[in-house]
Amino acid sequence: MHESPRQRDARNSNGVRRLGAAQHSTSFRPGRWGIILAGGDGTRLLPLTRRMTGDDRPKQFCSVLGGDTLLQQTQRRVAQIVGVHQTCLVLTKKHEPFYKDQVHELPPSHLVIQPQNQGTAVAILYSLLRLEKLDPPGLVAFFPSDHHFENDDALANQIPLLQQLNRNRIS
Repeated sequence: MHESPRQRDARNSNGVRRLGAAQHSTSFRPGRWGIILAGGDGTRLLPLTRRMTGDDRPKQFCSVLGGDTLLQQTQRRVAQIVGVHQTCLVLTKKHEPFYKDQVHELPPSHLVIQPQNQGTAVAILYSLLRLEKLDPPGLVAFFPSDHHFENDDALANQIPLLQQLNRNRIS
């Protein structure tokens, strides 16, 4: 896959794509948050990801279609919508070797590290409890880390409309 000089410049010395590159908003916008759910164990696709990587890495930490991992793609997508500094990730401690090079741009307060995977409902609860401390009136959008989107802009263009509809409903 051919990269432009700008794309190469957006990678750190380990070859991991940086999220804080110029194409992403890094300013704090109170009230708008993206929470990325990335704590799943990936058991259904484990035989495939084991063949791809040689280890028991869940699919969100794999480069399924070449280039960035599904988690990196999701981080970029969410940064486009709410900004890097208003993104939280829900992760599992045992997966740290797979994500440690992919989350270094987020402050520790934005990483919700579960001791073990307890399922989606618990991940959502933990992340909302954390967000309550960071931005109590914040409006949240949840993003699974293991999905592929062909057109990130199409998704990004719909989120502000959904957030406005939600604000109108709450008011």
